Amino acid sequence: PILSGTAEEIMKLRPTGVLAGSFTKRATRDFIRGRGIPIEEFEPVRTIEQSKRQIARVAALVGAEAAGARRIASLDL
Repeated sequence: PILSGTAEEIMKLRPTGVLAGSFTKRATRDFIRGRGIPIEEFEPVRTIEQSKRQIARVAALVGAEAAGARRIASLDL
């Protein structure tokens, strides 16, 4: 689902983990973290290499390393 990023929206989904950008409101991240839900924070990317690292990181977090590798390879085409 597409969310606006409020803590209430996220908590309704009962997540076991959250991926958040560093641009996500700190209060939202702190609220979720305070409920014991792990958060992985990501900085905005500025280069293709940074994008590749973030794709690999997300893929590893969700157990989809092969799909992540395919996506990374597609950036080199």
